[in-house]
Amino acid sequence: LALARSVLVEGFSTIYTLPSASAAANFMKTRISPVIDSSPYLSDLVSNDVDNSAVKRFGQSYLYLKGCQVERQAISVPADLCVFDEVDSSNQDVMTMFESRLIHSSYAMTIKLSTPSLPNFGIDLAYKQSKRKLNMCKCEHCNEWFYPDYYEHVKIPGFNSDLKSITRKHFADPAFKWAEAQVLCPSCYKPVSLMPEHREWVCENPEDSFVTSGYRVSPFDCPKIIKTSALIKASVEYTSPAH
Repeated sequence: LALARSVLVEGFSTIYTLPSASAAANFMKTRISPVIDSSPYLSDLVSNDVDNSAVKRFGQSYLYLKGCQVERQAISVPADLCVFDEVDSSNQDVMTMFESRLIHSSYAMTIKLSTPSLPNFGIDLAYKQSKRKLNMCKCEHCNEWFYPDYYEHVKIPGFNSDLKSITRKHFADPAFKWAEAQVLCPSCYKPVSLMPEHREWVCENPEDSFVTSGYRVSPFDCPKIIKTSALIKASVEYTSPAH
């Protein structure tokens, strides 16, 4: 999106932040630059004079990659779009300073991305103060709509305990069929498909006056890449509650 805005809207400036300057520079080198290098269209548009790990220019448009930890990183340039990646690991006051760079823009767009960490902080607070969208699932057996929840709807054949009780020792038990874990419908208790044709974004608070849109994205939203069984395995590999 940042690249598209930069090349399609003349004079459009984007500030894309990550928690640290080194992370921002690495993001430019490993995520942004490879996309540009693989596209003859983008490569022809990028300026040879302004092309480094901190900023790229496309005609009269600029894409800045900055850290979001100290005040001096909040550069004094106008912006039309601010993208804050890893919000919960960023300095919240510095984020506010970056957002002030949007004040004179007719676009004044802000995007915040993060894994939630603490209640009422960072991305969790931003999500609560938005029109909250959930990627609901429709059971193909009974047409029940529900929001897939790991602890409520993931079931392992023959395992009736709380999923929170699973430890590494369980995987040494040949009777523990974690690889057969499935998401079951809370109404008919049959396995459901999590593919896009059975999903729909639904706003849970349409009557609220919030103007911002918030999207709660979960591992269940990319079922071709992340299998339910992989979530079972990962549950014992992370020590941080945020994961």
